[in-house]
Amino acid sequence: MFMPNDVYLWDEKRIRILWSNQQAVFWIDIDDQQALPQASEKSDFEHFLARADLQTITDPYLNISLASPKKGSKAEAVQNKAWASIENTVKTVPEVYQRKTRGKLLKKVVENSGATKQTVYRWLRRYWQFGMCKNALSGRYDLCGGPGKSKTFSDKRNGRIRTRNPGYGIPITEKIKSLFRVVIEKCLLNESEYEFDYAYNQLLISYGIKLPANPEDLLNVPTERQFKYFYQKEYTSIEVTKKREGEINYLKDFSPNLGTSTAEVPGPGYLYQIDATIADVYLVSEQDRSEIIGRPTLYFVVDVFSRAIVGMYIGLENASWVSAMEALGNAMTNKVAYCAEYDIDITSDMWPMQGLPENIIGDKGEILGRHVEVLSKAFNVEIQNTPAYRADWKGIVERYFRTVQTKMKPFVEGYVTKNPIGKKRHGVDYRQDGILTLKEFTQMIIKIVLHYNNDHEISTYDIDTGIPKNLPSNPLTLWNWGIEYRTGLLR
Repeated sequence: MFMPNDVYLWDEKRIRILWSNQQAVFWIDIDDQQALPQASEKSDFEHFLARADLQTITDPYLNISLASPKKGSKAEAVQNKAWASIENTVKTVPEVYQRKTRGKLLKKVVENSGATKQTVYRWLRRYWQFGMCKNALSGRYDLCGGPGKSKTFSDKRNGRIRTRNPGYGIPITEKIKSLFRVVIEKCLLNESEYEFDYAYNQLLISYGIKLPANPEDLLNVPTERQFKYFYQKEYTSIEVTKKREGEINYLKDFSPNLGTSTAEVPGPGYLYQIDATIADVYLVSEQDRSEIIGRPTLYFVVDVFSRAIVGMYIGLENASWVSAMEALGNAMTNKVAYCAEYDIDITSDMWPMQGLPENIIGDKGEILGRHVEVLSKAFNVEIQNTPAYRADWKGIVERYFRTVQTKMKPFVEGYVTKNPIGKKRHGVDYRQDGILTLKEFTQMIIKIVLHYNNDHEISTYDIDTGIPKNLPSNPLTLWNWGIEYRTGLLR
């Protein structure tokens, strides 16, 4: 069946079906600017379709029929005027498709609208060729001008005539653009961090103008506005940032986030993130509290799906594979016995994270080398490492260091601040304020982790498809739901 608005490829031309019945089919060539409706016998079209001479294709003007003009725009005014003129005529079918009866109908349109006969034909042709809908009559202002082509000015500059500054200005020719590029690449597209004013001054110096310049010296040189317009048009903000900050700093601090961590994992236990940091607090010795023993190293292991802290380790040694083993071992074993070592009584359902994960991701530090191969080969755990300077690839565990330390700040002495030590007379030395031992500090962090896993609700958690929308974004709740409905028990 040939339905109105169907588009076919017939030999080398594309046609649109306008109307059909049991005997005839009216169609129009959608690429011919002088096309008018044509009639053919339906049996012939069926024969062409059977021989594959007539093939169904996608409507090439679908973007026009589906795009409505902006409200209040000139394109909308053109559409409304044309539609009001031909609305009744296009509904008079099949008379409007036949040459004998079409003339009388168009004569009435010309009389009522005041438009010329050529304009009415153009409206009808656009309506038939572009989708037989009101949107097909929108003004085609997208065809105006030269998209992607810059205008060339040789005798006079572009823009309005000057009314305040003296002179007429100069046009920006290809020779001047080349000079612009040299100055921009030398002054702005590098890590020297020169300002834009400095670059424009270098442009003036290249014209032989002494600085500071007098107003009469600037009559026959490009203005700062012309130079800035070229700079912003030719170079994107991303390109400028990469050149000025360097490729490494761009990837570390300025690159956009194109995805989320949750999108990478099907459920809990699939991917753990591990990292270490130096805690922002000074500890004292258990044997002699007047002795400062330094700042501890804090390890966290975080499950990506549930955001739960599944393991931790706090020690005085620097970050190393031995310390990482302690943290990973804690992530894979029972937490009831671990908390009992620090005089904290919990039940297994308060910190149920236990078992071997599928994947562990680090940062090219402790878990990069031959030692970690034992874990990978013996327990079938895949080890991943992020590239250098890409902390955003394991942003969850990176953010948790700040979250936990912010919560402990009001309750500890000896917390590291931004105030310099020894810079002022009688200045406070926060290192001397430390009162917590390693065991007491570990107890505090365990309680913070328990509170976070059990009571904290993550406001920025990105709900994955399949997770109930009313499910609380709490790490323990997400973990239990994922264990039951997603990946099952860990190994």
